[in-house]
Amino acid sequence: MNLRSGLVRLAGAQPDLAERSGDLTKQAAMGGVLLSTALVAGVSAFFALEDTLRLPWPAAAVAAAVWAGVILNLDRMLIVSMNGLRGARLKVAAAVPRLLLAVVIGTVISTPLTLRIFQPEIDAQLTVMHAQQVAESKDVLAKAYAEIPGLQKEVDRLQAIISGQLRPGVSDDPDVKAAKAAYDSAEKTYEDAQANAQCELNGSCGTHRPGIGDAYQQAQATANAAKQKAAEAKAVLADQQRDAEARLAAAAAHQVDDARKQLPDVQSRLATEQAAEQTAEQTASLADNADNGLLSRLEALENLSSGHPMAVLTHLMLFLLFLSIELLPVVIKLLSMLGPPSAYDSLLAQRADHVKKLERMELADQRQRAHAQALAQREVAEHHLAEQTASAKLAASKLVEQQAKIADKAVDTWAALANKRVDAELDRWIQANAGPVPPRNGHPEPPTLPGVPFHPAAPGPTDTRSAAPWDDEQTVRLPRPDGWSLPAGQHPTQP
Repeated sequence: MNLRSGLVRLAGAQPDLAERSGDLTKQAAMGGVLLSTALVAGVSAFFALEDTLRLPWPAAAVAAAVWAGVILNLDRMLIVSMNGLRGARLKVAAAVPRLLLAVVIGTVISTPLTLRIFQPEIDAQLTVMHAQQVAESKDVLAKAYAEIPGLQKEVDRLQAIISGQLRPGVSDDPDVKAAKAAYDSAEKTYEDAQANAQCELNGSCGTHRPGIGDAYQQAQATANAAKQKAAEAKAVLADQQRDAEARLAAAAAHQVDDARKQLPDVQSRLATEQAAEQTAEQTASLADNADNGLLSRLEALENLSSGHPMAVLTHLMLFLLFLSIELLPVVIKLLSMLGPPSAYDSLLAQRADHVKKLERMELADQRQRAHAQALAQREVAEHHLAEQTASAKLAASKLVEQQAKIADKAVDTWAALANKRVDAELDRWIQANAGPVPPRNGHPEPPTLPGVPFHPAAPGPTDTRSAAPWDDEQTVRLPRPDGWSLPAGQHPTQP
């Protein structure tokens, strides 16, 4: 088989009919289109497996070959299943689901090829997307681990206390703050009173009469009193500062001890939170870096297309190109079906009609043979039944004859035994009542039948009067073969 015949068979045609009709080249071209579509599907699968699943190229090549075989088989099924349809509406109705299936297959095939063509741009967009994801992850982690900055400040404060760099100042003492506020208030009052006295002296305020007068002296006395109070507040402030310094000096050692006790616990909490944050950052970073699969690449391609009309147009043209390659066999087959039947189609229809005619003839012949066989089997069964009936009748007649013979023989035997029994009983009776009786035929005792007991007659009572041998007052027990006894007064020979 040469290459062209193989392509013809691949297209679902018969080489001998294609050669006779002159459509051998056309059918071979159809097989070549199917093979090309399968090869494109295999290349697409190879790129998809190598880029998304990161398979080694030998494994990806084997899987791509299997996928190419699957697509070839599907496309061949779509083409072959359209043969033999008659009527334009039926052909179009049959072609619609095949076209939809071809569109689905073409979409699946074109996507990996498009991603491979745009791979440099997609890789750059993936880098940008990863950076955005990292920034978003950091924001999320910062909110999740918001306690870390506060713990770090607490560690720094405790370490400063231990090292002596941070000690509480006198001004932070509450008593000192209260004394300082009182002193500031008294000082302010004094300054205001002194300014008022000076203003009265100058005549710029108050009575507006310059010179030392009553108003000035009164204002100055107020200022002197305020000055005295300010001096007293300052003295109180100094006392409070001295007391605070003494208290701070006494509490400095205690604060250092407390800081040393608190520092390990705070440092441990800080280290735990920092380790958890670092682990979360590494996990997020690995997830972002590994997020370069098929969906991420499709998203990157969509981001590239948004706002870039040329990228959208290029993507659309590539998709339509690979889609048309997949649709080409089905479209060509549909167009050829909508036109007048070709010579190959006519020869194929004639061969199909011839095959159907042969099948009908073969079926009729099989029916005739089955009918003849059934008749023969019926005749054989009827003959066999007749023979069985005759044999059954013969066996039944023989059985009845043998049963009659057995019955006659049984009756004769019973009669002989009954006669002997009667004779024996008579002899016993006579012997009991009249004297001994000579034996008959040399048998003093009669034979008995199996299962029939023998009852000897009891002797009668002593009676001096003469009695006849068959006196009704005498009771004679004469057992019959069935074990019954004769009533008194009945002769044994009587029925």
